[in-house]
Amino acid sequence: MAGILAPIPIPQYFSNAGKPLAGGQLTSTLAGTSTPTPLYPFVPLQTPLQDPVILDAGGRPASATGQPQELWVDSALAYKLVLAGADGSVIQTVDNLIANTPILVGSTGATGGPTSIAIAGAPIIGVQFTGATALTISGFSGGVPGQLLLLRTLGAGQVFLQYQAAAVPASDRINTFVTTTPTPMWGGAAILIHGPVGQGWHMVAHEQGQWLQFTPILQWGGANVGSTYSQQAGFYVIHGNYVTGVSRTALSARGSSVGVATIANFPIVHGAGQGTGGGLASYTTGLVGLTGRVHGYFAASTAMNLTMNGPTLLADTNFSNTSDLIVMFRYAIN
Repeated sequence: MAGILAPIPIPQYFSNAGKPLAGGQLTSTLAGTSTPTPLYPFVPLQTPLQDPVILDAGGRPASATGQPQELWVDSALAYKLVLAGADGSVIQTVDNLIANTPILVGSTGATGGPTSIAIAGAPIIGVQFTGATALTISGFSGGVPGQLLLLRTLGAGQVFLQYQAAAVPASDRINTFVTTTPTPMWGGAAILIHGPVGQGWHMVAHEQGQWLQFTPILQWGGANVGSTYSQQAGFYVIHGNYVTGVSRTALSARGSSVGVATIANFPIVHGAGQGTGGGLASYTTGLVGLTGRVHGYFAASTAMNLTMNGPTLLADTNFSNTSDLIVMFRYAIN
């Protein structure tokens, strides 16, 4: 049972005439009921105050020996408080009183996986990951509908969130998410909320935190026979359900493949349709027959068609053994 300090640690109560409510009474029950539930003078919540709590000469809650006391309540409960005079006449009733929402924060140095992480039952839970190597999370157990989960990575290892892992119960799975590929957090953060009974966790926000690498591949007609590179690198981040990044493909030999030019091997499958994103070349050299800017649109799950001035597709004839292409891209992934 978790405790939280009442908003005013040692409150003072007054009569309707504005005078300290000496000898007054404070009765505590569960919200909407007459079931008594105690107030406490300190944590842990082991020794309750007398019921009702009797106020001292200054109108402050007091122990059985007359000492002023703090008021602590159970953070998991909703209360009804009844304030009465020394004669028992009710002055005020406040029902459905909820303590300040606690945020429980825990850390784990777990690595490996896939594994399910057990969480506590507070309305808002924070989990910090401190592992030195990678961790794949298949779900979060112990969640309840409406619970908010805040994730943060502090360790050197990447943390991957796995989509709809069959190995865990449906109520523990990460369901509505950006991609079926385990999605990384590396120095980043994520916010999830638990869905209705029987459902799992739904993504609210995701910030990856650092650039991740992939290897872009130039292809012609879907192949790259004999192609070699002097530079070949790509970097990306995930923001919500969008991938943003940059790729560089500098050829040292074009090879023999022919056909429509594409950049392939993007890190995550893009959303359906050409309207979900594309790319724009920020630097080109060694290309042949260009009369305008190089653009791109996605024509396959992880490949981008290269075009010139929009509709004109580039092909093998536009590339040489020294072609160098830097493309900035952004696309949706669901």
